[in-house]
Amino acid sequence: MSNLSGKTTIVVGASRGLGHGIAIAFADAGARVVAVSRTAATFPERANGSATIQLEVADAGDPTVAASLLDRYEPEIIILVAGALPYMRPLQHQTWETFSVNWETDVRITFQWLREALLKPLRPGSRVVVISSGAALNAQRVTAQRRVRRRQGHSALHNRLRPGRGGARRSRY
Repeated sequence: MSNLSGKTTIVVGASRGLGHGIAIAFADAGARVVAVSRTAATFPERANGSATIQLEVADAGDPTVAASLLDRYEPEIIILVAGALPYMRPLQHQTWETFSVNWETDVRITFQWLREALLKPLRPGSRVVVISSGAALNAQRVTAQRRVRRRQGHSALHNRLRPGRGGARRSRY
């Protein structure tokens, strides 16, 4: 990663997983990192004297949080990684509430932060990175479940979206 000395980065969803790793990597590259998460998180002390990570415990889905933090820190880089963990179960075992939780959480957070970044606006050359969704992190588990079903003799058809490859494709699992 290039030298990010003097740059302020806000990482939304920094308490665990990918967001936590991104916050640490950006601090190691010299950025001043503001780590936003709903719960307190711990970060290792920077041994190399690079920039520190400042924790902001806040609900990224709260409409006032984005505007407040953008005004306070004036970042050049915003990374949105926050969101709900998807319920990884077959559609027939979902309810609308479990199925739509990612829409209601992830899309709301992304919308509010992008909206506020455009309203502020950010300095020229600033970047906003949106990383989604947790479903991608669980893809191996879903694939494994399909293999088990196939071995058990299930051959139900389903549609699978393949981003960047021409839309929906019908396949068996």
